[in-house]
Amino acid sequence: MLIVFLISVGLMVSKKIPTIIALPVMAIVFAVIAGVPFMSNNADDVTIFKTIIQTGASRMSDAVAGLIFGAWFAQVLNRLGITKGIVKKAAELGGDRPLITAIVFFAVTAVIFTGGSGLGMYILVGNIIIPIMITTGVSPFNAGLVLLLGGTVGSMMNVSGWLVMVQTLGITMAVIRNNIWIPFFPFALICLAMIIFNIHRSNGKRKAWAMPTNDQGEPTKKQAPMISFISPLIPVILVYAFKIDIVAAIIISTIIAVILVHPKRPMQAITSGLIEGIQDVASPIALFVGIGMLLVSVSSAQVSGVLTPLLKMIIPSSALGYILFFVLLSPLAIYRGPMALYGLGAGVGALLVPGGMNPIMVFIGMQAIGDLQGVSDPTQSYIVWIADFTKTDVMDYLKKTIPWCVLSVATSIILGVIIML
Repeated sequence: MLIVFLISVGLMVSKKIPTIIALPVMAIVFAVIAGVPFMSNNADDVTIFKTIIQTGASRMSDAVAGLIFGAWFAQVLNRLGITKGIVKKAAELGGDRPLITAIVFFAVTAVIFTGGSGLGMYILVGNIIIPIMITTGVSPFNAGLVLLLGGTVGSMMNVSGWLVMVQTLGITMAVIRNNIWIPFFPFALICLAMIIFNIHRSNGKRKAWAMPTNDQGEPTKKQAPMISFISPLIPVILVYAFKIDIVAAIIISTIIAVILVHPKRPMQAITSGLIEGIQDVASPIALFVGIGMLLVSVSSAQVSGVLTPLLKMIIPSSALGYILFFVLLSPLAIYRGPMALYGLGAGVGALLVPGGMNPIMVFIGMQAIGDLQGVSDPTQSYIVWIADFTKTDVMDYLKKTIPWCVLSVATSIILGVIIML
């Protein structure tokens, strides 16, 4: 199994095989090695066809539902003009001061991504804020960095993504709701420090950039009222203050956003937003199918019986052990490596709690490592787009951010150890 695991990592890093193929293949091969039969006359037996493939394919159904509804909400905000309204108001606040503009857009992007996610949202926001920042004197790389960091910070508080953690790590929603601030604040502050450091270090010059003028996709020309700008935060408020389930919170938030804007054709915004939202998350849904198969495979008695004793040997029990475990392994999240939660790390994470690790520390560690992957992994589609749009090298985002992200992981884990252990 370890050999298969390492071969899979190598094939994905070298781009010989995509993650959406590697994960289900590994799930099946693990089961074969552990002696799981392909079929059985006994309906209660664990089999490859019925359990690993069929049940595994729907294992992440809650996360898929959250992903779809979250993407729908993001598209509705876009079509109502709320997203662009927030960005334009932020541009007015930033003025022509490069650092202030960058900080304002960092904060605004984070707010927007609490209600939206994915490549489509990065393209939408990036098309507006990157040209504005560059014309005020922010370098192209730093402009892309602001978008990248703001989006990743905001995604931490995007409730639709929390379902992924619940289903992959085997933790409860209460664990996330009560402890998300432990990795959130260190990461947000380090991202802010990264922006300030890079802009002070850079001698950016003002550049001309053709700004997009069309408002394609919006059902109305009327400017969204400022009260509607709170819409991206409404799902978070509903989940925290009223403990409403995530999908229900997103639906309620969508209705509130429509009421606040009161467009001429609300049903067009709602239905078109749903269709476009599903298109935006088609690739992650395919990835979740493979993750589900891998989770069911490693959780089966046969496979976990082989892997759990090995994990118990390396799972730490001391405060120093927790810190070293997550900090030293955190760079293995890049290139969809063995610690990437949206990849091979789903299988590793699923075995940490059953292996005896504190569930809260598992969440803090994997969330912090997920932030590193979100910012530094050059295989992320939105990082590739940002590099292409700003005419910069995609590898610069890896080289210039990973030391900061490892520091963020270390800070989050140390803070978690102090609070929890």
